[in-house]
Amino acid sequence: MKKIFLSMALASSFMFAEEVKIGVVLPVSGAVGGFGELGKRGIDLAYKAQNKTKNGDPIKIVFVDNKSDKIESANAMQKLVSSDKVSVVIGPMISTNALAMTKIADDNQTPLIAPVATNDRVTKGKKFVSRISFADSFQGIIAANLAFKDLGAAQVQEATGIRKIGRKIASFFTGKNYDKIINANTIVIVIVREAAFPLVYSIKDVP
Repeated sequence: MKKIFLSMALASSFMFAEEVKIGVVLPVSGAVGGFGELGKRGIDLAYKAQNKTKNGDPIKIVFVDNKSDKIESANAMQKLVSSDKVSVVIGPMISTNALAMTKIADDNQTPLIAPVATNDRVTKGKKFVSRISFADSFQGIIAANLAFKDLGAAQVQEATGIRKIGRKIASFFTGKNYDKIINANTIVIVIVREAAFPLVYSIKDVP
């Protein structure tokens, strides 16, 4: 008899389990498709490790490729909140695309987690938008503190290439510490492209 009741209880729990939908907007095609593919691998790995909530509700991933495009990103966000009725959205990978999604997130009160969107405007004034990586302003301040306080630099030379994020970080870097010239050393900040990652930082002393 106990086994029958246990079986009935288990069957009942499955019947009333509520599916939790998580939207994922990542670029797996287009200009930063390689970057998005790395993010998707991480999400796939996390989902494989845990595909249910703590109370046993099944989790469903609703994935959309934004094709590295801001308009596609906005359309994807609108679809996820309006049609798919997701509880939260993860993505995208770059600030330009994230900025196209933030208003939709706030308007629909749907949390948006932009993992590596570093532009300060992504979260500024937004109640339902958050990020995991550090914002450009914070990165610039930390780099400046390292150069001027820890390494004792007097001058800064920037080689930021063509990336907007590099110029943004550099602007915070120089704006924060331009007046802290204390000796004859020079620090060079080099920001370059790589195939999979948008930026690589290296800081070194220069004679």
